[in-house]
Amino acid sequence: MNKIKLIDAKIAQEMKKALANPKMRKPSLETFLHVLCIHEAAAKWVGHTHSISVMSILCSKNGGEPYLHQIYPDEIVGCGEMPAVVPYADPGLPLACAARDELRRYLDKYGVEPKLILMVNHGMVAIGQSPKDVLTVSLTTDKLACPFIRIFSMDGPQYLSNQQVKRIETRPDEAYRRTQLTTIS
Repeated sequence: MNKIKLIDAKIAQEMKKALANPKMRKPSLETFLHVLCIHEAAAKWVGHTHSISVMSILCSKNGGEPYLHQIYPDEIVGCGEMPAVVPYADPGLPLACAARDELRRYLDKYGVEPKLILMVNHGMVAIGQSPKDVLTVSLTTDKLACPFIRIFSMDGPQYLSNQQVKRIETRPDEAYRRTQLTTIS
């Protein structure tokens, strides 16, 4: 058995031993990623999903790049100014380490925690202080994927400028709207 398989098996064994009720299903290896988001990104709630529309973007040659440019206000209001993007890493501990590195880079660069982590060829993580925050980020990210899929089949996107993005992010009316969001439809 190779070294990686031994490490994966040891991690799975230790996680199973940590269960309060040994009859429960074994925890996912993605547990490291979820705990990391709570610790490194100050999240109280974490939503890790693999929606078909978001995966269509993340598994394309574009990866997470389209999400690094804004095309309409809802994405800024719902998901913040910029997502964190993690290149593909093997699920489990390697992915958690790659996400940790990206979260630290993001915090150094932007001075705030991201609301959204996009993991190329894997899925997304919505980060929030409440279930409502996580749902809003998740649904907004999914909503954004649908136009991206269509846009890239056309001539390409018309991105908002950095100045337009900053203005939307700091507008008082958008700050109020952000507090009223449950979902963006």
